[in-house]
Amino acid sequence: MLFKSPDEFVSAPRHAVTVFGMAGVGKTRLAALLRESHWFHYSADYRIGTRHMGEFITDNFKAEAMKVPFLRDLLRTDSIKLSSAITFENLAPLSTYLGRPGSKTKGGLELDEYRRWQEQHRVAEVAALQELPYFIERAHDLYEHHGVAIRRAMAAGVKVVAGTDAGGHGHPANAGELPLLVKAGMTPMQALQAATSWAAECLGWEDRIGTVEKGKLADVILVNGDPLADMALLTDPAKIALVIKDGAIAADRMSSR
Repeated sequence: MLFKSPDEFVSAPRHAVTVFGMAGVGKTRLAALLRESHWFHYSADYRIGTRHMGEFITDNFKAEAMKVPFLRDLLRTDSIKLSSAITFENLAPLSTYLGRPGSKTKGGLELDEYRRWQEQHRVAEVAALQELPYFIERAHDLYEHHGVAIRRAMAAGVKVVAGTDAGGHGHPANAGELPLLVKAGMTPMQALQAATSWAAECLGWEDRIGTVEKGKLADVILVNGDPLADMALLTDPAKIALVIKDGAIAADRMSSR
């Protein structure tokens, strides 16, 4: 064991977790949970399916499409383009390519073909795992670069705001950005402003939202504790006592106490 206790792991200056397992044991689910807490996720399967076996996968798409006259004619005239839409959550392009041994009439692969594709995967998997140290350092360098950019913007008087876009880390995890902004150099109050009043100004909605004032929409949360002393309170649903949205109670854990 690298660490003798959970506390020893938590107090380590840097953290990394490697998860191995067969399909279906929950690797993707665990990785998604870690990403919600702003961990950098390196998926060996995703790297295999993009960098190391992407051409094999796309060529297989084309070979299957060529069996259909309508698609074959379009491919031969470069009228359509086939590509893999593999993601961390959807590795079907890779697993479908690798297939399984069995009768071709039932969708299986001849044993020699199956062995050949498994060997392609073995070579790709070795390469993807050998790249892991590089991606760990790359993640560290990129994340540090983001912190530097925030500090420069703040020093120049730019009001940095918190938020996400579609396809980002997801709305339920938005509060996780605030401790990171503090880590990047903001004060706890500035981090709260980045998610409230400054964000409202950025949207041009400062007359409607962003602060608790008469005439504005009542969007308020009440937490058990002082977020200025512990910003992590905002990322713990159990610490959220009351949520008011547009003046109406959206969640109330106080009444159950």
